[in-house]
Amino acid sequence: MADVASRGLAFLGTLLIVRAFADEAFGQIGVATTVVTYALQASTCGLDVFAVRHGARHPDQIGATASSVMAMRGALGLAAYTVLLVVCWALPALRPILPLVALFGLTVFTGALSLTWVPQALQQTRVLATANLSIGALYFLGVLLITRTGGPLWSLPMAQVAAEALVAVGLFRWLRGRAERLVAPWPVAEWGRVLRESAPIGASWLLRTVALGSDLVLLRLLLVGDAQIGWYNGAWRLFGLMMGLSAVYFTILFPRLSRRAAESPAAFRAEALGSLARVMPLALAGAVGVAVLAPWALGLLFSPSFAGAAMALRILGAAALVNVVNNHFRYMLLATNRQRVDLRNTMLSTGAHVTLKLALIPIAGIEGAALGTLGGELAVLALGSWATRADFRRRGAS
Repeated sequence: MADVASRGLAFLGTLLIVRAFADEAFGQIGVATTVVTYALQASTCGLDVFAVRHGARHPDQIGATASSVMAMRGALGLAAYTVLLVVCWALPALRPILPLVALFGLTVFTGALSLTWVPQALQQTRVLATANLSIGALYFLGVLLITRTGGPLWSLPMAQVAAEALVAVGLFRWLRGRAERLVAPWPVAEWGRVLRESAPIGASWLLRTVALGSDLVLLRLLLVGDAQIGWYNGAWRLFGLMMGLSAVYFTILFPRLSRRAAESPAAFRAEALGSLARVMPLALAGAVGVAVLAPWALGLLFSPSFAGAAMALRILGAAALVNVVNNHFRYMLLATNRQRVDLRNTMLSTGAHVTLKLALIPIAGIEGAALGTLGGELAVLALGSWATRADFRRRGAS
């Protein structure tokens, strides 16, 4: 519930931004945050997922794990931030938003300092809830202050950076209060082993980010107008809200799957199937609600002009439904250390995402981008279901 509230506050902040700035500026924000997310995923390199899995299995090593993950993410973050700025400067279509990208990009460093994965690994859900809610609340207060005082566009990313930094400090204090302390990181020679294990996870998450976030970038590179990109960004924000709400559930499910996988194939299969039975009725109801209410919701939440993205939102709602099933298959593979299989599937499905969008955007505009997302998610579904069945046969739990 805290994470739902946090994402709700972030979404309210988005509505304030829409009302305070022009459609074109909202489109620029959408593209900037998308390309920064690529750098953030690259700098994470799967270390957060690795840390949750490792921490759930070895809670006595939390101090060393935390300091090591922060050190590795800090080094990777510096490299990713540098590449991000160079690429945006080199591409003429992205150069005008370089200042926004540079400021939003600072989140790669606050992300490196974040310890939100620690309470997740230890299943300290109240602490995790408090951290997530605090980030959302602080960001919303920052946006409220900026929009009420007529602050410039570039001040918006600073609200996000400040919120994440303050919560990171709070998590440090919480960890010390548990009588845990950050000890010296693992030797640099050990980093190679850890990164070899986490890199397939990181590459998979980066490719997923590229696939799902390619809509806004490709729309801009294919010279769709900023106003239409702004409308699509509104639909995509609602799509992101749906995806975020489902991600809350998988934050709790993943440690459970990791433990069940270590018990027996039968227990693991029962946990996964039980989860699907719990969430699919809600996911289906949500997709139907989006299909019915899309024009009204876009016009009410943003402005009447955003109703031009209603069909795109309906298509994205169907993609969000497919994504809920996809995440079950993906986390099942990660829980059983099958991250290389997940990476292979993600590479293939990312190709489907981008190819479909490149083909459909020139024909159908923003609706083509949404159709490309739906087609890419169906590719993920086919690959994930096949790989999971093969894994069960291999483990003897048909």
